[in-house]
Amino acid sequence: MKAEAKASSSGSNDVDFDASKKRDEAWESEALPASNSAAPATTATAASTEPPANAALFGARHDLNPTGNPSPACQCLVVVAGDPKRAGLAWSGPAPEIDAKAQLVVALTSDQVACSVKAPRASYMGYEVRDADVVIQVEAAAAGRPLTQGAIVPRPMSRGKLLIESAANLPYGKAPSGQGPCSVPF
Repeated sequence: MKAEAKASSSGSNDVDFDASKKRDEAWESEALPASNSAAPATTATAASTEPPANAALFGARHDLNPTGNPSPACQCLVVVAGDPKRAGLAWSGPAPEIDAKAQLVVALTSDQVACSVKAPRASYMGYEVRDADVVIQVEAAAAGRPLTQGAIVPRPMSRGKLLIESAANLPYGKAPSGQGPCSVPF
């Protein structure tokens, strides 16, 4: 990405819009493929190695919830991870496309999950990549803020794990037994 900024102390407010437009056009011609390119059509082999052009972005999803009655993956928390069309995931609209080699869909809930300790509802807070692992952070749902029960996150690297951690002192980051970290299959 290229950017350029210039400041003047002369007090002049003149802006050269033509120069700015030329820089933008030059950048776009370098960064974006031409729509009328004479390149051959993509073959099925090439398409399978490239991510979908319209793959969803990483981050929280308010249109995703876990469904069914899966066993808790973590203490007091149900977590379902995998492909967007996997059983156990409910979308309020069409499921997005993802890059299956680089992304995972994660849905979580503490609703109607037996818990030995009193805990507020769980809400997705964010994720962090640590070495080969992807760590999902769960926070307490707060009044006045949206409850987030889904996300698109990076796929852990080879031999990496999908882990759940709890913000603050909540039970959600532990294995169902209450001992050790919570690792979720995907």
